[in-house]
Amino acid sequence: MNFNLRVTATNDICLINAYMPTHTTNSQHEYMECLDIISDIIQKYENTHKIVLAGDLNGTLQTSRANKHDKILRQFTGDVNLTTGVEIENTHTFFHHAGNSSSQIDYILVQDKNLVAEYKIEDKSSANTSAHTIVKMEITCQMTNTRYSSKID
Repeated sequence: MNFNLRVTATNDICLINAYMPTHTTNSQHEYMECLDIISDIIQKYENTHKIVLAGDLNGTLQTSRANKHDKILRQFTGDVNLTTGVEIENTHTFFHHAGNSSSQIDYILVQDKNLVAEYKIEDKSSANTSAHTIVKMEITCQMTNTRYSSKID
C-alpha cells in the first residue's frame, strides 16, 4: 500500500525526524555524522521552508548535564539557530527502564519562534509503555489545500 499526503500551507515546512545515536564510548563521531546530515538538509531548505527538527536527540539542551553528546548538541543548535521556541522547564522526557536515569532528550526544535503556538511535554503515563514521554508542539500556520491518495498494490 502506498500513501501520499500533501498539505499546502501558508508556510512550507521541512520536517526532519531524527533518532540520534545513543551515548556510548566514542559515539560522538557517529553523533556528529548524523548532525552533519541534518545540517545539510537545513542548509538546503532553510531559505524556502520553515525548519522543524523533531525526535530523540540523545543529548540534552539543559545545562545541568554535560556529556559529549550534550555539548555537541548545544553547539549545533546554536550554530543552526534551532530552539524550542519557548522556555521549557527541565522536565524529563526519557526514563530508563530499570530506573537508572532520566533526562530530557526528546525535542521539537524550530528556527522561527513565531511558528510555535504551544510546546508541551506530557506527564509520564502508565498507558504509555515507551521509555519516552510525548513531546508535542502546535505550529502556527494555515492549511490552504490538502490532497490525499492511496494505492493498494
